Amino acid sequence: MAAKLVLILTLLIPFFTNASTIEELTVRAEQKDASAQYQLAKLLNTEQATQEQQDTAFYWYQQAAENGHREAKFALANILLKGQITNQNVTQALYWLTGLAVSGDVQAQIALGTVYESMSYTPKPLDMAEVWYHVAAQHDAKGEDAYGRILERKFNERKAKQVSSLDQLDIAFDEPTQTHTSTTPPLETGNTNSSYLTVILILLLVVASFVLFKRAQSKKKLSHVQNQQKQTETIEQQKGIIKQQKRQLETLFRQLKKLQSQPPKQPATDQRVALACAMFGFKQNQIPDAKQIKLRFKKLSKIYHPDLGGSDDDMKRLNSALKIILTHVNK
Repeated sequence: MAAKLVLILTLLIPFFTNASTIEELTVRAEQKDASAQYQLAKLLNTEQATQEQQDTAFYWYQQAAENGHREAKFALANILLKGQITNQNVTQALYWLTGLAVSGDVQAQIALGTVYESMSYTPKPLDMAEVWYHVAAQHDAKGEDAYGRILERKFNERKAKQVSSLDQLDIAFDEPTQTHTSTTPPLETGNTNSSYLTVILILLLVVASFVLFKRAQSKKKLSHVQNQQKQTETIEQQKGIIKQQKRQLETLFRQLKKLQSQPPKQPATDQRVALACAMFGFKQNQIPDAKQIKLRFKKLSKIYHPDLGGSDDDMKRLNSALKIILTHVNK
């Protein structure tokens, strides 16, 4: 009996140890500890992980990489190249490898060469410009402006292609009508009897009806495909927004619990400042000057902006947090 009890306890120890580790790492990760963020991502990214766990692991890989963790940058580049636990994005993978290579990392330089050597196509100039502007944006305001301009240009080009494809479809639909109209022989009233005119009119009506019917069917199919695409895009966007908001709510909830557990009770104004600082990644007792606050606001705007995967509500909360922090600093 004792042997069985020891065996059961031995099997349960790793489970409780792992749960405790995840909880501890999560607390440190939320405090911007890059090493904890990377370790937490590795712990969550297993073969048995659920989709939600994989999404969370990818989020912490990103946070650790953005906080300068070298191994996290390598791991994130590898995930983006292979399309593991997220969609493949070669441009973003090249960005992380290029940043390491520029800093003198020999392993990243070799990895970058290997990627280019194995490519079956030549990278687009606009994609390469995006990579280098993205690297420069981490160190210079001009780089930030250039990076934003490139993202806007690529967005406009995608929209222009969609409009162009619709125009080509309209032209294709118009061609059958023009062809049938041009092949109709001119009628000479002097040499045509009434029966011949009747036959010609009937044929024209049949052809016109057929063309109109085909055009209506084609437009109906096109409209159906477009509606399906819009619905799919809307669903994906909503899923992304829900996941993002869920993480934010969890973080805010933990911050709120910490604030509530602190005696004495803080005024409502201090709680608002604490929540705003948490959204910006600052500690309430170590808020930087207004210039650094605005630079952090620019970086966060690229994450929460509706055109870049965020939402209007995210931007409103970010703007509100900026006003609260600046008001607190300028007192």
